Amino acid sequence: MSAGHDTIERHELILDELARFGLELARDLSKRAMEAEDPDQAARLALAFAQVSRSVRQSLALESRLNRDAARARREAREDAKVEDKALRERRVAQLRSGVRRALAESPERETMPFLSRLELAILDGYGDDHFLDGPVEAHVARLCRTLGVEPPAASETPSPPPSPANRHEADPPVPILSSA
Repeated sequence: MSAGHDTIERHELILDELARFGLELARDLSKRAMEAEDPDQAARLALAFAQVSRSVRQSLALESRLNRDAARARREAREDAKVEDKALRERRVAQLRSGVRRALAESPERETMPFLSRLELAILDGYGDDHFLDGPVEAHVARLCRTLGVEPPAASETPSPPPSPANRHEADPPVPILSSA
């Protein structure tokens, strides 16, 4: 568990305990105020009851706010993870396009547009695969090339770096998928 989670859990336990003790005290003050025969004592007990009741309400409200904040933080973390996953997938797609295009450039007898259309279909087919982001991009490029019937490019000594988020769209613009109609 993280330190932040432990702190939140500790705060929730303390607030719960304060609310329980405050409620118990409020019940006692209420009972004593109703049973008091002296009006001054009854008024003091009623005032104390009102203050303790307010403290209980504030404890419950703070506990509720902490729960809402924690739920929002979890939701934001899930959204951030989705955005990061999408960015990783987009970078991987750009790397795959680039690698297969290099292979196509080395195969002058190939008609480029039909292969690029098939490439897009092959990428779309594997885009949701759980293993899409695993392993070196060169292995995925080689697999795609074999699927397309193209000789994979020669393995480079250093893999090409992924495009940065700022210019990843400039590296390889998407190729429209051509329909056969």
